[in-house]
Amino acid sequence: MRKLKTRGLILLGALAILFAGCAQRGALEKSGTVGLPEQMECALQLHYSGLELKGRMTRTLDGELALTLEQPGNLSGLTLETAPEEYRTEYEGIRFAVDRQVLPKTSVPGLLKFALDTANGLSFKIPSGKAPYQIDLQTDYGKMELVVDRDDQGKFLPIQITIDNLEFQAVFDSAPTT
Repeated sequence: MRKLKTRGLILLGALAILFAGCAQRGALEKSGTVGLPEQMECALQLHYSGLELKGRMTRTLDGELALTLEQPGNLSGLTLETAPEEYRTEYEGIRFAVDRQVLPKTSVPGLLKFALDTANGLSFKIPSGKAPYQIDLQTDYGKMELVVDRDDQGKFLPIQITIDNLEFQAVFDSAPTT
């Protein structure tokens, strides 16, 4: 009987060690889902096929966005907006809309919206203690690299989005406001 208890205790000890190791490994490879804020406003820099643009981006509750350019100087004040059926442009009080079917999907606001929509809801493995997080994925436009970080409330915020094949990069300020 005493041998049986000793063997049982040894077996329990071995199982405890085994499961402790599994729990630790699980903590290193948690799954996460990128949940971008429904609304956000931030400064950003865009690099697209030789163009360098700076401005402010606003993302609305319905997932659409507005981009107001500040640089280059000759485009300062130009606003580009996405809407479900059209793109809207406004400059010095002149406003017009263009059907989405007319413009290429690779227009600046179209690519920015595509990148943010692709990032939102994306599942990935969260490495323990490493932030910001880099996520690589394959899209219709080629490889897309997404760098995100968490804010104080645990929401993910985009830091940088790159689509190599299109020479597209969006760099978001380090402290977007939501």
